[in-house]
Amino acid sequence: MSTLHGLMAEYLPVSAYLYIRQVSTETMMTILKRAAARGEVRVDHITLRMASLPMDLVRHELFFTHSELPEEAIVEIVDDIFLPLVRLRG
Repeated sequence: MSTLHGLMAEYLPVSAYLYIRQVSTETMMTILKRAAARGEVRVDHITLRMASLPMDLVRHELFFTHSELPEEAIVEIVDDIFLPLVRLRG
């Protein structure tokens, strides 16, 4: 883990990384609260780790590929990973 943090510090200043993570989690919680108002998710079921997951996966992809994220990767992150995790279970 310390190696990964060291690499992130080289790639992006730690303060910027932490700020981006905080902002993206807050933004995601706003999005999820709106989804809850529509009856699509239960916010009390969603942890901060779950809320940060989409942007964490995007950062991971960008960090390791050093290239633009293809649309297919974004669709996979949202449709195949995140939405099944946060949707209301019937």
